[in-house]
Amino acid sequence: MTKRYAALLFPICAAVLAACSGGGADDEGPVITAEAAADMSMTDMADRLIEDGRSLGTLLSGVDGEASAEAVRPQVEAMVENYRVLGERFEALGEPSFSEMAALASRLPDMARTQAGVVEQVQRIYNDHPEAADILRDALDDAARAAP
Repeated sequence: MTKRYAALLFPICAAVLAACSGGGADDEGPVITAEAAADMSMTDMADRLIEDGRSLGTLLSGVDGEASAEAVRPQVEAMVENYRVLGERFEALGEPSFSEMAALASRLPDMARTQAGVVEQVQRIYNDHPEAADILRDALDDAARAAP
């Protein structure tokens, strides 16, 4: 799949590149396995990314120091694994059909709102709680590498 389609489907990961990711196994269900992803359509994966992004924003809104950052780190790591698995699945699907593109385009406003919420929380953490950002930094770097 071309980079432009990956960019269309992973706007939440752009927020990760800005500094953070989160969400998690406890909030959204188990980590996505390669087998589970194999049964997901492009729109299913986009919907999962939107839902994970909403959970991420909520999760990050509770980070207010070292203790809360430590508490969410496992969820951040679970989200990174989900991004990696979904990225591999997107790549394996190839070019989307016209109908898939139309369905994905209809999800872009939700993806953009989700991303904006995540970016807002990331900025808040970095500005107001740099010690929390330091705790999450390794997981965040892994998230940036997981993005296609």
